[in-house]
Amino acid sequence: MSNTACANLLIPLIITLGQTFHLPVGPLVIGTTLGTSMAFLFPVSTPPNAIVFGTGHLPLRDMVRTGIVADFLSLSIITGGLTLMHRWGWMGL
Repeated sequence: MSNTACANLLIPLIITLGQTFHLPVGPLVIGTTLGTSMAFLFPVSTPPNAIVFGTGHLPLRDMVRTGIVADFLSLSIITGGLTLMHRWGWMGL
């Protein structure tokens, strides 16, 4: 699924879950938005991935291997950023 389609699917769900469980919706939406923007694992995740994969010069195995590292790195950056926002009291966290 593309990152745009994933965001379109998940953000309304996250807003509803946040409201249902009385959680601050802003940080949940920001985390979801950033998370869906960091899809590096598969060729269909982002248009640049599809373009690079379409050249035939990059095997799927290399793309997945590098994508896993990039996904975990971006997950830790997003989690760290949201944790800092929570500690500093930004956006009602």
